[in-house]
Amino acid sequence: MGRRPRPSHLATPEQLCTAIETAGFAIEHWNDLTDEAAALMQALLTLPANPLGLHAFVADFEEKVTNLTSALADGRLRAIQGVARA
Repeated sequence: MGRRPRPSHLATPEQLCTAIETAGFAIEHWNDLTDEAAALMQALLTLPANPLGLHAFVADFEEKVTNLTSALADGRLRAIQGVARA
C-alpha cells in the first residue's frame, strides 16, 4: 500500500489539557518538553547508524525520524509530559 498524507487528529496542548480536565481529572504537572525533544532528536540524527537500531524494524525509518524531528523543531508537534489525578 502506498503512503499518502492523512488528516491529523492531534490536539493542541490547550485542547488536550481541556479534554483531560473535562474527563474529571485535575492536572498536577504539565511540562512542555518540545524544545528538549527537538534538540535530542537533532543530535541523534547526527550519530552514525547503529546496526541494531529501530531502522531494522521500521519501514522508512530515516524519513520518519526526519519528519518527527522537523515537526518538533517547528512546533507542529509538541512533546508534553503530564500528571493528572482523578
